[in-house]
Amino acid sequence: MIVLNVSGREATSQLVRWCPEAKTWQPADEPNCNWGHADLGVTINDHHWLRLRRMLVCVKCSQAYFTKISFEDHECFSAY
Repeated sequence: MIVLNVSGREATSQLVRWCPEAKTWQPADEPNCNWGHADLGVTINDHHWLRLRRMLVCVKCSQAYFTKISFEDHECFSAY
């Protein structure tokens, strides 16, 4: 795992599973989405497959971003 220091914040470059519907990620070893999508008619029991993506995951708040610029601009909510 690579740890990057970007503008005073740390992120790890990781392979994760990204769900575009839920706008969240989960560990790479969990290929099925763990989130329900009621607006799409998908419940928590109707899992759908997620593709692997390389993302920058904030060490403090665990938010994930595709680009360095997006990571630099994020508001870290770990203090809340």
